[in-house]
Amino acid sequence: MSAAGHDVAAAQMASVTTETKWARFLRRFRRQRWAIVALAFLAVVIVCAIFAPWVAPHDPSNQNLSDSFAGMSGEYWLGADRLGRDTLA
Repeated sequence: MSAAGHDVAAAQMASVTTETKWARFLRRFRRQRWAIVALAFLAVVIVCAIFAPWVAPHDPSNQNLSDSFAGMSGEYWLGADRLGRDTLA
């Protein structure tokens, strides 16, 4: 084999990129639809847990009988039960 042949072989070997484990994992993960759905669901649950104090600011055990069976409003997004407790909380 001549020197030019070695140069061509070396160029071909250099052009072949090796895939890292992380890249291979991401490629395989993107093919799994249910894995992506599960990851999205997990992300939504984590975001809800982080912002829970702002979404449901009322104490779930705090009773206010004057607000019994209150309908949906700005204060009670899902209304109140018979003891005046926030349904969302």
